[in-house]
Amino acid sequence: MADLSSNSVRIDAPAADVVALLVDIENFPSWSSAIKNVEVLERDGSGRASKVKLKVEAGVLKDNPTLNYDYSKGPT
Repeated sequence: MADLSSNSVRIDAPAADVVALLVDIENFPSWSSAIKNVEVLERDGSGRASKVKLKVEAGVLKDNPTLNYDYSKGPT
C-alpha cells in the first residue's frame, strides 16, 4: 500500500519559474544534497518526466522511491 504525503510552501517568485524548476527533475541533485541520483523511466507526450526513480540519502534515511508525476491538474 502506498503512503501519501503532502506539504505546502509559499514562494515569492512567478509561478512559471517555480514550475520550470519543479519539472526539471533530472537536475534535482544539483540543488538537493539528499537526492543522489535521478533516473527517468518514462516521459509524457510533452517530454516531461512522468515516472522517475530516485536515490535519496538524507542522514540515516536511505531510499530508492519510484515516483509517478501527473501534470493533468497544472500549476495552482
